[in-house]
Amino acid sequence: MKYLHSRLEKFLGVYLVTVVLFNVIPFLWFYITHYSFSDMLIHFPTVMRVDVGKYGIHPIYLSMHCSVAILFSMFILRSLKSKWKIVGVLLLDAILILFLLLYAKKGPILALMIVSTLFILFQRKRAIVRPYIFAILGLVVLMIAIPRTRNKFLELQKIEVIGEGGPTSTNIRYTIYGVAKELIYESPILGYGIGDYRDVLNKKYETTGNSVLKEGRYNTHNQFLSLLTIGGVILLLAFLCTLAINLVFATRFNNELFILVLLFYGIVMLTTNILEREAGVIYFALFFNFLSAKTLFVNPSDAS
Repeated sequence: MKYLHSRLEKFLGVYLVTVVLFNVIPFLWFYITHYSFSDMLIHFPTVMRVDVGKYGIHPIYLSMHCSVAILFSMFILRSLKSKWKIVGVLLLDAILILFLLLYAKKGPILALMIVSTLFILFQRKRAIVRPYIFAILGLVVLMIAIPRTRNKFLELQKIEVIGEGGPTSTNIRYTIYGVAKELIYESPILGYGIGDYRDVLNKKYETTGNSVLKEGRYNTHNQFLSLLTIGGVILLLAFLCTLAINLVFATRFNNELFILVLLFYGIVMLTTNILEREAGVIYFALFFNFLSAKTLFVNPSDAS
């Protein structure tokens, strides 16, 4: 493990390049062999979910990978001296940002903006503040200019339960949260168990008479509500204590990357059940364990 952490930037670079290729290669393949460019802009998220066989992945997790890769690139850029390498990494970031806008998932985009701002503040360097502000402004302009992304964020202007408003992703989540809260009030201490909570949730959807939730059989779309539903307050507190303890140690040993990755996933967990799908829990566990292990190799006298 010490060997791995001593070459951290190289491994972060491998992940960055891999994520870029995982997005670019299918896009080019389906553009060349199946669809027009305009069709790809509309249907690519669905293509990645249903048309790539065993490599299929939901756009929300693709967005998370793109965001984490961009976050990793910030640490890579900090150690680079060659202008050509810096330009290369920035080009990869630009590609990932375009795919983020293509997937148009609000949670990962907002989480990335918040966490990247914290990263800039951690550096305490005025020289990088102005370029970062221009980058954020450019991203906001693109979000406004691209109809798909703009419409997703406009959903936040009017959040309603399904029935009063349209079945947007935001309204669906808002309605699910109301249903989940009712279940939590009925069993707040121990929840319903890992094997039963989905059945209980689906039965609750049926009693509401809401056809969208009944047919979709959605999970809670909030990891913290899901933990409350599964194991009640006991499970939620255990999870929060785990995060808090690791944040304390990461702060003490100045493990910036681990802090930012934890914050990123914590924010995304407000709208996504990361720990209940293979595409989410595997990478969360990998990053959590790998990055937290850095504190094992820090001299206690260096702790701040």
